[in-house]
Amino acid sequence: LGELRTKRKLRLGIRKRFLKADQIAIRRLHFIYTRALQRFGKTDVGLWMSYADFCTQTKSFRMLSRALARALQFHPNYEAFWVLTAIFEFEHGKGVANARALFQQGIRKHPTSGRLFREFYRMELMYYAKKLEERLRITDEEVALLQAAGVHTHDELISAPTVPMVIYRNAVKVLLAGDYTLRLPFLRYALDKLAALRAHAAEQRRLKQQAEQKAAAGEKTKTKTKKEAGAAKDPEPVAFNERVYEEAMGSLTAHAQAILWQMVVDCWPAAAASEADEPLVNLVEALCAHGFRTSPPLAGYR
Repeated sequence: LGELRTKRKLRLGIRKRFLKADQIAIRRLHFIYTRALQRFGKTDVGLWMSYADFCTQTKSFRMLSRALARALQFHPNYEAFWVLTAIFEFEHGKGVANARALFQQGIRKHPTSGRLFREFYRMELMYYAKKLEERLRITDEEVALLQAAGVHTHDELISAPTVPMVIYRNAVKVLLAGDYTLRLPFLRYALDKLAALRAHAAEQRRLKQQAEQKAAAGEKTKTKTKKEAGAAKDPEPVAFNERVYEEAMGSLTAHAQAILWQMVVDCWPAAAASEADEPLVNLVEALCAHGFRTSPPLAGYR
């Protein structure tokens, strides 16, 4: 019913985000879910997941926070609730500190959970990429002024993906030894961040080149009147710190190489001795074809 109402609003051109009828329907559904969870919440995990999906669709983040907290109280052995609660805190809640605490608490509760380790690793890579994109827009001269003024610039976070590296090493010690297939998600996450960083750099360079071209064109057409010149504003320059970008690319590449070579060193003998050696051979050949060095990475990343 809510989707039909949304389509009708679009068809009639009603731009108001929430009408009174929409709010009444959402409140009614929240009431129904609340009553159902009071009665069946201690045994029905799917009902909690359904309510979490409904809160996400309606952007009822306050109700979602309460629901996830109660779901963890009733079902602490269900890994998905630890992941959902931590990711919610990271994206909509009180930030990365609370999310880290929840992941660590979940891993203490489930020390052999590959899902918790993978999602914790992925969240830390997302946080690393977020801080890196912020840092790429600041020049070294601006950083010096900020540090002189006592402003924190997160340079120690972007020098290398330290926290993801620690999470991966702990995961290897606990549950990844001898099985290279369990390491593939960690490697894919690192490669995805490398690809996203390259795409971000290419887009920033393109915008910077466009801004420079428009600025150069503006210099050639200074014959306009003062009124016209005031109306035509120069494009704002696009800041992009190439030095920080190169350092981050080197750090992420070395980290991905460390995962790859650890997979090869630990798993190659067993894979080569069995009939399952072809997938690992194909993986190594494909990654080397994408620009990975053929020598092991630095010892600090092992």
